[in-house]
Order: sequence, then C-alpha cells, then structure tokens
Amino acid sequence: MAKLDDDHNNHIQSKIVRVENVTFTQTGNWVQGTYYDLMQNGTKYDSVVYTDKFEAEYIKTALPTTAVGITAICIFKGGRTFSARNRIVPIDDMAAVKITNIDNSAIKLAPNPANNFVNIVTGSPMKLEVYSLLGTLITTESLSEGRNTISVSNYPAGVYIMKLVDFNTGQSFVQKLVVK
Repeated sequence: MAKLDDDHNNHIQSKIVRVENVTFTQTGNWVQGTYYDLMQNGTKYDSVVYTDKFEAEYIKTALPTTAVGITAICIFKGGRTFSARNRIVPIDDMAAVKITNIDNSAIKLAPNPANNFVNIVTGSPMKLEVYSLLGTLITTESLSEGRNTISVSNYPAGVYIMKLVDFNTGQSFVQKLVVK
C-alpha cells in the first residue's frame, strides 16, 4: 500500500502501487487525458491522477464522491507545461484488486535487464500480464509451473511492469522488467 507524500524521488516512483483512501477535489465525469487533484486521508499532496489510458472502462463515468483505492503506476512528471508533481496513472478500473509486493521466493526472473528473452520460474501456474509504464497492456500469457521463456525481442527498449496472478490462489505479484 502506498502513502502519498511530496517527495518526488520516493520509493513508489515507477512502481505499480495501490493508493487507498483517496478523494478527488473535482466532480463530474472522468475525461480522457485529464489531470485530477487528489487527497489522501484528508491531506492534499503534490500528486495528481492522470487518465492516460483513454480506453479505460471508467472514462465518462462519475468521479468517486467518497474515498476510494486506486491501482496505478506512479510517475514523476515535471517540465515547462506541467509543474513537478507525482503523476498517478490508473492501470485498472476504480474497483481494481489489490496487488501485493513480490515475494522473491515465489518468482525468479532472469536475465533482467533482458535483450531477446526472459526466463520466469514460478512455483505454480500463473497468468502473466506485461504493462508499459503508462499502463498499456502489452501482452497476456499463461505460465506453467517451473521455467517459462518469454520473448521480448519485439519490445522497444524500456521498463515494463510484469503482473503475475497465481491461478491456484489468486494472489498477485509484480516485478519490474528492463528491456535493453
């Protein structure tokens, strides 16, 4: 669970996070490509939610009027046209399930950084979803227990988020993958 703060170099940068107890200062409907000011537990931080995923299910639906939880990627954003702020980009709808931190004993990922392929060793069958840092779903695959080899040769160089869901328990795991 992530706690918002005003530190743009904090531990939640470039990670999939679950931010709980978030309220919005705006009202109305979600609009694609829009920034929304938010507060956590009644305190306003230097953070915004950005609807970067234009085809998201929540676009054109009502903004929450009560505290909600958001599963998102946290990205630092600054520059000439937008002040330096934490930008929270939702990857799922507002009712997204919690994502737990990776248990390194449950998943092995190598090589990382990867060039053409990555080996993923799991202790049980899993569903793999690979996301860009903007929350775009790149691919979905089923993994068997043991060693699985995934081609990343057609991925542009960059950082990707791998979400793995255990078919037996439903538990979710997240790991960062770097492609050279």
